Amino acid sequence: MVERGRGVSLSQGFLDFSGVARYQPTYMTVNEPDIPAPAGTGEPLNDEDKVLVVFCYLGPLAIVAFLAARREYVRWHARQGLVFFLVAFGVILVMSMLEALAGSIHWFLGKTTGLFGGVVYLCLFGVTLLCILKALKGERWRLPFVRELADRL
Repeated sequence: MVERGRGVSLSQGFLDFSGVARYQPTYMTVNEPDIPAPAGTGEPLNDEDKVLVVFCYLGPLAIVAFLAARREYVRWHARQGLVFFLVAFGVILVMSMLEALAGSIHWFLGKTTGLFGGVVYLCLFGVTLLCILKALKGERWRLPFVRELADRL
């Protein structure tokens, strides 16, 4: 019993925490599904193939890569790169016409569509870099809007 003015005595076991387990925080782990490795060629790329794979995603140089390629892997990327270039060229052409049309209506609309066009250009540049990096790793990464057209070539 606690007497008035004396406080709580720890020796009586009133605030004794020795039997309580210490708090151990648990960390949540994310169980990632088993994703198969990307389908590569299984063969390392030689220097000539690396140069040609970079050419595949540099616009009209994809034609040079397609004609100079000895391996099907490089030709596959050249077909996809050429179709991607044509699609990107069409998008850039449409964005330029929209910017000119909107700019003739009002200067603010022209600046806004120009800003949007800049974002689109940066996205196309990012996709180009991503395609080059994946191709240099030996992956056949298929672009969503380009795959059907590239398979027809």
